[in-house]
Amino acid sequence: MLQRRIFDFLCGSRGLSAELKNKHGIFSRSTNSDYSWSWITKLLQSDHFKDCVSDVKPFVISNDPINTEECSFGILYFTKKEGQISAIDATEVQLIQHYRSRLGKDNVIIVMDDVEDSNDQEKIRILESHPDIEDLYHNLFLFSPQEKQSKYKNFFSSLMTINKAKVAEVSFKGNMDKIRKIVESTCPENWWFFTKPHTVGIFSRSSESDFEWLIKQLKSESFCNIVSTANPHSISNNGMQQFMDAVSGCTFGILYHTRNRGRINIVDVTDSLYNEELKYLSEHLGKEKVIVVVDDLEDASDEEKTRILQSQPSVGTLARDIFLFNANDKKKTYDN
Repeated sequence: MLQRRIFDFLCGSRGLSAELKNKHGIFSRSTNSDYSWSWITKLLQSDHFKDCVSDVKPFVISNDPINTEECSFGILYFTKKEGQISAIDATEVQLIQHYRSRLGKDNVIIVMDDVEDSNDQEKIRILESHPDIEDLYHNLFLFSPQEKQSKYKNFFSSLMTINKAKVAEVSFKGNMDKIRKIVESTCPENWWFFTKPHTVGIFSRSSESDFEWLIKQLKSESFCNIVSTANPHSISNNGMQQFMDAVSGCTFGILYHTRNRGRINIVDVTDSLYNEELKYLSEHLGKEKVIVVVDDLEDASDEEKTRILQSQPSVGTLARDIFLFNANDKKKTYDN
């Protein structure tokens, strides 16, 4: 099916934990008895969105905006059936401003339904006549009764793109926040009396350019109080002594591997790349000060993490944790 292919392309096949999925609120002045927006609700509750959306709640609004604490994404719905979109008046502008301030511009879209004219020229006309709302929402969608079925696909694709970007950001930042907490938890007692207690070493057989993004993250504001420096160290077949010398200069170690090398062969499998290195890091720094990062994966789900830990148990024995990064998620978040 076309919708399934769109989903696979835009959202991938990863399973996501509930906390990473968006909670959608559909806000409208339409009455419950009318329930004109039910087609959007059914769309977001369908199997196509099950990996991106955890919940959908419709809200009927009055002049007093509704509390949005339950939602992470908002759809403002207007229908011409009730004369709501002959013009966007000051009340509507205030309403859009309210949800933008609570959810953020990238998490708000506007749907104008049952319009007579839903082409691009009409959309441009609306935007030009209301420049005050231009910076208040991510996108505007117009639907006429006749064209709803054909434009439904474009709306579906756009929603999937927005949700995918949201999930990517949360997943990437969630991983980095967990890494920061681990690094901070291994700082010495009363570490705040010292200046940036940790020297982090990133050890890999990969090119430094592969994990340059990780070095920059460790040198960012989020880590500024706990990391004095983050240095790359190359691992080679004939460089064990050089590797050991590098470890002696670190207080926290990250073993980095990219799926672009062909497969996930860290330890305990045929042609493992890091059997001795991970063991040495754990022995000399302590398990609590060693993590493993696996990058450029198609599947970075909890299920894949469990599979790696089961097939390569020394990772769990010798390292504090393992973090998986999806190639597309990292690119969407980090490049922005």
